This record gives sequence, structure tokens and C-alpha cells, in this order.
Amino acid sequence: MIGERMLERFYPRDQRDIFTNRQRELTLLDFLKQEISQGRPQRLAVWGLRRIGKTLLIKEFFTRLLSEGWSGVPVYINLERVVSSPENFAMGYIGWTLHWCRISLGHDEAALPGRYFDIQTLLTQGFAFSQKSVEKALTTLANELAKEKPNRHLLLELALSFPQDLGQELGRPILLCLDEFQEILALERYGLKDILALFRAILQESPDVSYILAGSAITVFQRMVGDHQSPLFAQLERLPLSPFTPEDTKALIARVAPEITDAEARQESVRLTGGHPSYVVSLARRTRYLVHLNDLAPSAETVRYAFLVDTLSPDGDIYNFCKYIYDVSLQRASGYGPLKAILQLLAERDEKPSTLARRLKVSRPTVMGYLRNLEEVDLICKEGDLYRYHDPVLRFWVAMATVGIEVGPFPRREELAGLVAQLDERFQRASSELGLAKEFEVREILRKFQGQEVPGELLGSPGTVCLPLFRSVEPYRSPDGQIEIDALAKGDEVWAVEVKWRNKEASVTELRRFVAKTREHAPHRLWFISKMGFSPAARTFAQERGILISDQVSLSQLARLVGVGFGP
Repeated sequence: MIGERMLERFYPRDQRDIFTNRQRELTLLDFLKQEISQGRPQRLAVWGLRRIGKTLLIKEFFTRLLSEGWSGVPVYINLERVVSSPENFAMGYIGWTLHWCRISLGHDEAALPGRYFDIQTLLTQGFAFSQKSVEKALTTLANELAKEKPNRHLLLELALSFPQDLGQELGRPILLCLDEFQEILALERYGLKDILALFRAILQESPDVSYILAGSAITVFQRMVGDHQSPLFAQLERLPLSPFTPEDTKALIARVAPEITDAEARQESVRLTGGHPSYVVSLARRTRYLVHLNDLAPSAETVRYAFLVDTLSPDGDIYNFCKYIYDVSLQRASGYGPLKAILQLLAERDEKPSTLARRLKVSRPTVMGYLRNLEEVDLICKEGDLYRYHDPVLRFWVAMATVGIEVGPFPRREELAGLVAQLDERFQRASSELGLAKEFEVREILRKFQGQEVPGELLGSPGTVCLPLFRSVEPYRSPDGQIEIDALAKGDEVWAVEVKWRNKEASVTELRRFVAKTREHAPHRLWFISKMGFSPAARTFAQERGILISDQVSLSQLARLVGVGFGP
């Protein structure tokens, strides 16, 4: 059983209290645990935007493992803490593994991990295991570290092999979570080559070790585990983390700020945060402050004021998170000045490379290089012909903060009146632009339909659905301009498709309108796609009428099944 002191250090009470849902992901992780217990090692890649909740998910899962007395050994290592040099990596990797092993074996008095990161105390603690694998590894580690020029490749291989040697000797499976796994590439600065090839070899030779690789540098991480040229290609199952659904967002708000009971206030929180858990928590807390300290009603208007204060005040959590992401990302990219200019332009509207080149007065190839740099650090992504921000909240912050718009922690409501109008206008524009980009993506998905059988649950239908081959897929607009259909796909079957990409559930009224405007085309299938899902009444209506429905998660899964890859 995990000790309370250890638990508080690893997973503090305030984090545990607000952990919300992620039931689908926890169910998958629980299944992996059962497979590991049956002697079948597992490999999983988990990724998502920064503070989307991947580390919290892993901590929740690990805590459950330790609390229930799982027979295996869970090991959590954040690689950002240990990749400063090959020497520190080897000592940290081995030290953290021993630290977690001691906890799993019930030695909670050894819960302070610091003792495992000095070679002499590491030797003392390690030899207490009385395991030959530990003694051999630590002796080799100490001997190498004592040399003026250690064999760094040997240290890397020694560290990566250690969990398997320990697990085999203990007769227990080890579940090794490597958070911020992409940071392992930093060791290449020391002349270490083919790190991922070595890791793959260790992975394949470790039947007693299961791996969870987690990353928040989406572009780099996905290339590491998903590019066909990467040594890790096809080696891991994948679990991308999306923002919360509206239901989960509202549940999280209820945990953080139970005062916000008004339905419109909660829906406004969903709209402004997009379900990003970190923003949801910050906004809910700021709303509580305004309700209690300024005696405001917990209304949608108060939520908008709270968002502006937390995003535009240097004291705000959202402000500081956006500033951190902005500064750190630009530091990692090359071309600081032009990149800032591009980010400011994209904060106003999504743009094509040719338009950016014209506005910056540089060549298109030069702009493409800058855009690749920004994609590499996950500030922007490409949808169709347009480039856009991954994160609409960061987009709003850049648009305002880079032109000097800030507010104090307790501004008067009159000061915020003009900013509220800008907030609504910018979020409506961003939603419209993103919807157009998503319509393009959906048409590309339709063009990949080739008779595949896919799980019906991805389309809100029982059983399986056969995806027909279409001869043409185009948007439709009536001659009088009164009727628009996002996609009209024609082949052996005719499908009409509607896309609503905004931070609110689709209603039954919207589905009724969709049915009415497609009637003259006599489609075989109607497919309605809503980013944030559907109201209960809309779901019932869709089932009764045989309308296919998909939300953001199911559309993303369907895209992968038919071979289309887009940004989140």
C-alpha cells in the first residue's frame, strides 16, 4: 500500500480532488494492467497538448495500482529531470527505478527520492536490495562515473537495460512510464547516435517490462512513435488525449467552483476554454474569486469577466501559462523576430503561406520554413491550405498581450466592457475559421472511403458501417444562395454531411434543419458532425431518423482508420 506522505509528494491532495472522468482512458489502462499481470507486456504512447492532463491521468492510474496492492512494480520517470547529461540520465533512470521498487515492496520509509541521485547513497540503498542485477549495475555505474571520460554509450545502455534485469530477478512485471519521452533526444547533443534504435532494441528484449511513453511536444513525439522511418514505428499502441467533453468540463467546474450552478455560466466556460482542463480550472477559480470578493453573481457575464482577468492580467494563471508556452516555444525555434510576426498575423486570422509571404514581404519558401519551425514547437498546425493556432486561448492571449493590452487583478467592470466585445468577436471569428478548416478535413476523409468496414459507434450506429466509394465530394450551395451543405458525396450512395465545429453541443433543432435542407437531394445517408457532441434530445432524434453522428473523438478515430492525418 502506498504511504500518505509518498502519495502527497507524488500526487497532491488538491490534484486528486479535482481529477475528473477520463473513464475511457482509465478503462484502457486497467485493461493493460490485466494483460501485464497475465504475462503479456504492453507498449502504449500517450500524447496531448501541454497541461491537457496526461501526467494527471498517469498519476491517478499509478495511485490506484499502488493502493490496490498490484503485484507489479510501477515506475514513473519524468525525463525532463534526468537528461541534462548522459551521466545524470544513467544515475537518474536507475535511481528512480530503485525508488519506485522500494515503494512497491512496502519500504515507504525510503519515500524521499533524493537519496537515489548521489552515487554513494545510491550504492548504499541499492545494495540493500541484495539483488545481483542491482549490485552489478551499480558497480558498473560507479566505476564509469569515476572515470575522467566515461563510456557514455555504455551508461545509456546500462540504464535502459536496468528495469528488465531488475524485473526478471524480482520475478515481478515492471510498468515503466517515461513522461516527456521526447526529451531523450537531448542526449544526442553528447554525440550519442541512434538513441531510438537502441531504445527499440531494449524494448523488444524486455519481456518483463511494459512501457507507457508520454509526451506533450506533439509534433516531435508523433514523429518519434508514428513516422514510418522512426525505429519506434508500429511498436506502440496510441492514446491521444483530447480536451474534455462539455459534460466532463461541467463536472470539473462543479468540483472546482460549486458556486457556478447557472447552466449558461457553465456553457460559457466550455466555450471559452474549449474543454482544456488547465484553463477550465483556472477560469473556475477566478470566477469564484469574483463571486466572493466582488459580490458578483455566478453568471455567464461573470465568467467572461473572469476569463479576461485571468488571461490579460500578469497575475492570472492563464496569462502566465500562455506567456510560458509562447516564450519557451519561440526560444526553441529559430528565427525569433519573423516567428513573432507570423504569430501576431495568425492571431488575427488563419492564413495561407502565400498571404503571409506577401504581408511579411518575404518569399513563400522562406515563410514555409518559418511555419515548419512553428509547427515543430506545436504553436500552430495546418488545416487544408490554412495555418492556425492549436490553442484558441493562446491565440487570444497573443492577439491582446503582444499589443500591450493588460488589466489589473481587480479591474472595474467599465474597464472590461470594450474587451468583452472583442472577446466575443474574436472567439466567434476563430470558431468560424476553424469550422471552415474542419469542413475541408471532413471532405478529405470522405474521399478516403473505399468500402471499409468500421465500428458503428464512430458514427452513432449499432454494429458496423460500410463506407461507400464516392465519385465526387464537394460542398453544395443552391443557386439562390439560401441552402448550403458542407459536403455532398455522390457515388453508389449519396451522403449529405453537416459540420458544426464549436464549443457547444448540437441541438435537435439543428438536426431538424439539416434534414429539411437536404430533402431535395434524397441522400441515402445523413451524417452530422459536432465537435462537442449532441444533446440527449438530438441523440434520440438521430437514432429515430437513422442519422449518423460523430463528435471530435470519433471523427479523429475514423480519420486514422481511413488513413487521413490532421492536427487535433
